[in-house]
Amino acid sequence: MVFLVQTKSPIVSRLARWQIYGALSVGVQAVCRVEKLFTVAPGAFRPAPKVRSALLRLTPLAEPLVRPQEVAPLRAFVAACFSRRRKQLHNAVPGATAAGLMALGFDPKARPETLAPADFVRLLRWSQQL
Repeated sequence: MVFLVQTKSPIVSRLARWQIYGALSVGVQAVCRVEKLFTVAPGAFRPAPKVRSALLRLTPLAEPLVRPQEVAPLRAFVAACFSRRRKQLHNAVPGATAAGLMALGFDPKARPETLAPADFVRLLRWSQQL
């Protein structure tokens, strides 16, 4: 899938994990590889907009990080974690304890925005067993 989006739009950074990282990034990267193909200058359009655009390609992963039945729970879980963005993992992950996070190899004082999508999948699966 290919999308043309405004580069000022937070979706560009969120999808490709450039500056802003959040639930959207994690959800998309759990099932797709995201590539910024190129930037499109305002002069390519008539009338010319006041912002630049970017062409993004989302390629479904041959082996997604989540099974189809885990997509919706992952979205809800990640949204819950990011709704507490300034919290440390032991407070941001529902039901988590510092000891449990450390047993999984996570720093309980880390923040959700420091985790990779695969980390969220591991945490989701672990939290479902609590």
